[in-house]
Formats: sequence, structure tokens, C-alpha cells
Amino acid sequence: MDFSLAGGIIFKVVAIFVSIFYLIYSLVIGKQVKIMGRVVEDKSNRSLFMVSSIQTTVALILLIFSIFLI
Repeated sequence: MDFSLAGGIIFKVVAIFVSIFYLIYSLVIGKQVKIMGRVVEDKSNRSLFMVSSIQTTVALILLIFSIFLI
């Protein structure tokens, strides 16, 4: 991509902040799913835990990508 120096730096900083907020969001959702799993006994708890774990993993990969590759 052909950004000017200031535009590229601003883009990278914004990408890192968005990635950090998404990681925090996914961790909060994971905590809520864990609490819900203790309160509500259901067959779909395992799949919700899996989706929550996948979301946290994707958020971590996105953060690493935005720090090192962009």
C-alpha cells in the first residue's frame, strides 16, 4: 500500500487500538459464557465455550497481525 508516512502511522495505531478493544471484548464475552455455563446447565454449553475460545483466538491473531505485519 502506498500511504504517506503520517497516514501509515495513523492507520497502524488505529488498527492496534481496534485489535486491543476487540481482544478485551472477546475476553469479557468468554467470561460471561463461563459464568452462564455454571448457572445454566444445557447441552449447548460446550459449543458456546468453543465459539468463545475461537473468538478469543481470532482476536489474539488479529492483534499480533496488526502489531507485526501492518
